Amino acid sequence: MCEKSGLETQIFISEVWNMERVATKNNHQALLEHAHFGLYCEFYGLSQSEAVSREDTLAYMEEKWEVLEQLIGGYLEMGKLNQEYCEKYQGCECGVFDENMFQLEG
Repeated sequence: MCEKSGLETQIFISEVWNMERVATKNNHQALLEHAHFGLYCEFYGLSQSEAVSREDTLAYMEEKWEVLEQLIGGYLEMGKLNQEYCEKYQGCECGVFDENMFQLEG
């Protein structure tokens, strides 16, 4: 049986740990490269470096990414609708506001 010295053991452990980090990064590469990764991190209140350093966080984000994509899509769609409403009814609100002011004064 071949025994390793303390230094050799430490080097071996370090190499295994680095291999695990690389494997983890490769497993999550699609998530890390996704255009909305920054938004995902912001949603969970994490910096990107915090998220990348935690395997459990990345796994959770991958599990929930579809839900977040639906949220993002919903907000984008609502933004478009809100813009349309603003453009369509902008003049109406000013007229109602002015009429209410006259009623309050009179």
